[in-house]
Formats: sequence, C-alpha cells, structure tokens
Amino acid sequence: MTILIGLPSSGKSTLCSSFSNIISSDIIKKNFKFYNGRFDEKNEHFLWKIIFSLLEHNLARCKDIVVDSTGLSKSKRLEYIRIADKFNARKKAIIIRTAYDIILKRNLQKDPRLRVPFDKLIRLKKIWDEIIQDPEKILLNEGFDEVSVINYNTLNTLA
Repeated sequence: MTILIGLPSSGKSTLCSSFSNIISSDIIKKNFKFYNGRFDEKNEHFLWKIIFSLLEHNLARCKDIVVDSTGLSKSKRLEYIRIADKFNARKKAIIIRTAYDIILKRNLQKDPRLRVPFDKLIRLKKIWDEIIQDPEKILLNEGFDEVSVINYNTLNTLA
C-alpha cells in the first residue's frame, strides 16, 4: 500500500498516472456526485467510508494499491495503517514536496468547481508545515515501513 502525501495541486494525481491500482478521492467525488458544483464537506464521512472500503477490498485480494488523497490527516493515515496491518501489507508513504507558489498557481488553473478554497489551503498548509519538518520520523513513528520524498519545485514539473 502506498499513500501519497502532499498539499492539493502538488502533483499527486499526476504521479498516480504511472500506477495501475489507484484509489483517488477526487475521482470518487466526481463519480459519486458528492458535490453540486462544489464538493460538499458534509458528505466527507461517506467519501472516507468508500476509500477505506476500497482499500480493504484491494488489500484482501493482495493487490498493491496507491491512495491518491492529501494524506495530511493523521487519523486517516493511522486508519490506512490499521487496514494494511490487517492484511500484512507493506506500508509506503510518498511525500510530494512542491513549492507553495506553484500549488497556488495550479489550484487557480483548476476548474472552479474543483478548486480548493484559499482558506482551506491555508489550514492544510499549517498541517503540512508540521509534517514536512521531519516527515521520515513522523511517518515511520506512525507505522509506515518506508518513506520517500519527491521534490517538484519548478513550474514545468508536473504542470
């Protein structure tokens, strides 16, 4: 199991294009019509039930799976780990480090219905800043077996 961790618009979904088995929170939101123009936060608990169920379903079938979501919530990362441990799956975290100005520009380029509101980006960045201080230590202590960091710090990379 591989969890991608990074701010919205950091390049996680683009990186996912190189993997075959993906659980994407964005794709689930689109396919299940959880938003009427914009994603409605009150439906978020349904979204996570689906994500965790899909993860469990794939790991039960011994499929290696990549989760494409921000990965910024510690409680959700711990739930990923709990599920992976249930199936003795290896747990890998890939940190996507992208300059904040690039993230802001990419977010503005998105379809307005899919943009992350600026106030939410600010809240997520505060969480990100804590993780990025020492991601290997934090994530290995949570129970990941391996942590990698990918730096995307030019506008041309994954644009």
